[in-house]
Amino acid sequence: MPAKISALSFIFNEAHVIEVALQQLRPYVEEIIIVDQQSPDDTADIARKYDVKVHTRPRLICGDGYREFLRHQATQPWILWFYPDERWPETTLKSFEKLTQQDDKVAYGFMRHEFMDGVELPFERYYPNYQTRLIRNIPEIQYP
Repeated sequence: MPAKISALSFIFNEAHVIEVALQQLRPYVEEIIIVDQQSPDDTADIARKYDVKVHTRPRLICGDGYREFLRHQATQPWILWFYPDERWPETTLKSFEKLTQQDDKVAYGFMRHEFMDGVELPFERYYPNYQTRLIRNIPEIQYP
């Protein structure tokens, strides 16, 4: 059973990687919502195959400007920010349901595993990249 999570992302020209990300996340989250920044490739069409809610918006230099918009589209009590090129460890995916049942927590950080052309980059050995990614969907948390 998927956890009560809205997985959110903003994307541009990610047709070559988005499908694997959606296949991986879909069983573990209640909904997936993305802002497609008018990708000229098949990114949005691929996303729709996985029952993703796609909002098309103009391309921004930094897609972070869409975070607040996406948060307001989320219908679940938890938000998971994801990147279309990342892959989550199975143990992390399986922990989502238990983590979101903790009433005294508002956010969790995870190691970002970065890939280029399907090869994981070994940055975490030298520069661990922990990011707050699973966040309770509450009005007090804003993305200006």
